[in-house]
Amino acid sequence: MKRIVGILLLATYLLTTTEAHQFFKLPELFSHYSEHQKKDASIGVFDFLAMHYASDNAPDADHDRDMQLPFKSFDGCPSMIILAQSPKPILQVSTYLNHFDGEAYPLLRPLFLSSADLSSIWQPPRSC
Repeated sequence: MKRIVGILLLATYLLTTTEAHQFFKLPELFSHYSEHQKKDASIGVFDFLAMHYASDNAPDADHDRDMQLPFKSFDGCPSMIILAQSPKPILQVSTYLNHFDGEAYPLLRPLFLSSADLSSIWQPPRSC
């Protein structure tokens, strides 16, 4: 039972969020090929596919029929794009005393301060 439910959920997901539903239009491809065969018996399968998929889509007499073929038109399949940006770290400039020659050099350390972390009780460890 779990396997059937899993297959149904996967099929539902793939058919609604991808262009996999275009495969249901394959009978249209075969019927349109047979229409071309009736008009010109010398046309082969590769010639038919090249005529409809490899060449430009200049409107011809059966342009509306051509657009019913699979993968010829975009059906507005919803796609989700989620962009997540992490906050840029703040650079903290501090001086580092060199014990060998007694001179101070600036030291850049990235300090990540997120407002969500500062407001919660569980704060990240702090570097000194």
